[in-house]
Amino acid sequence: MITKRFAVAVAVVFVAFAAMGARKASTAPGKYEGWGPDIDSIEIVKTFKTAGYARVVVEPLDTSSTPRPEEKDMVEKFEKASRRATESFLKGLKKNVPDAAMAETQPGASRVLIVRGKVTLMEPGSRAKRMWVGYGAGASRAAISGEIVDGQTGEVLARFTQERRSAFDRLAGYEEIMVRNLVAIGEDVGNLLKEF
Repeated sequence: MITKRFAVAVAVVFVAFAAMGARKASTAPGKYEGWGPDIDSIEIVKTFKTAGYARVVVEPLDTSSTPRPEEKDMVEKFEKASRRATESFLKGLKKNVPDAAMAETQPGASRVLIVRGKVTLMEPGSRAKRMWVGYGAGASRAAISGEIVDGQTGEVLARFTQERRSAFDRLAGYEEIMVRNLVAIGEDVGNLLKEF
């Protein structure tokens, strides 16, 4: 009797969680916090359909004003990760938008969605704190502020901000953990585009 009740309770909880996950995020114009599956904040300027565009292209991410680490031994690792920022973001984006590509030239006349952004934060964190303290201490963080733009008109369709933290590194180097956060943000933006 108890086993049947437990099984029913588990089934009810599973269905409730499945229904929560299936709920579609609003694509109506407006500003939203905690939007969709995992976007920190978004301002939808104009509703659009991703399927109505021939492809999605990514412009090089701007890292020129990303705060540099103060520790001298981290600067080189930061610079390497910074040079890989666009490639890493695109790798994550391709997991949900397989045809996404790097913007080679300004695609003004073509029917494309342009993703452009600025890396606002890229911190390596502390491996010692991650390994010995745990519970999120010493986490590496990366954040991007970006826009989704209609390539033909130049009109901004949406603006978003997204941050990712990584508190577990499996002994990965500082450069790799910073890159991993950028890949995760790319995946998140791919999920964002799938909602439209």
